[in-house]
Amino acid sequence: MSSICVIDTSVFTNLLKVPGRNQNEAEVLRAYQEYAELGCKFILPIATIVETGNHIAQNGHRPAK
Repeated sequence: MSSICVIDTSVFTNLLKVPGRNQNEAEVLRAYQEYAELGCKFILPIATIVETGNHIAQNGHRPAK
C-alpha cells in the first residue's frame, strides 16, 4: 500500500515558485522528489489551489525591481 501526501498551500507555492512565498523552495523540492521516488500519491485540495491563486493574484501588481 502506498502512502498519501496532502500538499498544503505553503508547499504548493514553493513548488510553483510564487514570488515572496517560496523561501523554502530547495527543501520542498528535495522532499517532494524523495516522496515521489518512494511512490507516494499526492493529493492537492481545491482550497490549496484557490489560496495559491489568491497569493499569485495579490503578487501580480507589484512594480518590477
